Amino acid sequence: MKPILFVHCWAMNADLWQYQMIHLSNRDYRCIAYDHRGHGRSGDPGSGYDYDTLSDDLAMVMEQLDLRNVTLVGHSMGCGVIARYLTRHGADRTRRVALGAVEFCDLPPHEIQFQRPLNSP
Repeated sequence: MKPILFVHCWAMNADLWQYQMIHLSNRDYRCIAYDHRGHGRSGDPGSGYDYDTLSDDLAMVMEQLDLRNVTLVGHSMGCGVIARYLTRHGADRTRRVALGAVEFCDLPPHEIQFQRPLNSP
């Protein structure tokens, strides 16, 4: 099965993805969604609500489930978590990324780098 990992916005829980997960699961995708720390069914450790820690949480999920060639799908703040994950942990486990309703993470503008110019095809 082809793995897809969903990363959602801050104030929501993993149930946000239920309709997409049902549809894709019926098409031979392994769909996974998790709740950010302190949200949904996740415990509240009282700290670690920053992009570095949240991206480390994402890395832990990917490592513990041994996900490879995964498609990361982000919504809102989840897009920033994915961006930080890729800059901190690399793209070795990632096949593709889909970002929707993007909320920019807290990288200073001079640290944002693109593979190609934004206006190129």
